[in-house]
Amino acid sequence: MRNYAHHYPGLCTCSYAEVRAGVGGDEAALFAMDLLRMYERFSHKQGWRFEMLSQSMTENGGYKDVTASLTGQGIYGQLKFESGVHRVQRVPQTETQGRVHTSTASVAVLPQAEVRRFRLNRC
Repeated sequence: MRNYAHHYPGLCTCSYAEVRAGVGGDEAALFAMDLLRMYERFSHKQGWRFEMLSQSMTENGGYKDVTASLTGQGIYGQLKFESGVHRVQRVPQTETQGRVHTSTASVAVLPQAEVRRFRLNRC
């Protein structure tokens, strides 16, 4: 079966999600962790399989970057619009004076690539 993920997103049964902390230092890493937890909980509610592939953590317990594999029917179709930069404004756990900070994290959701074989013809 060919991979028509962009034309027929319901056919794609395996996707990868990558979340990276952006602007905001430690608070951005904590925000990236919150986003990943949200995607993990959503995938479990949908009956999908969620597996962490790689992670890079900060000293405060947040993620600098993390990659996860999601497996289940129609995953890419449901998550493809999550790709982009996400922003949060809140009083972070790392703030001692109660000031509101703005933090960002980037999310990339990609369908699993199809493995194809091809032959090069020599002239």
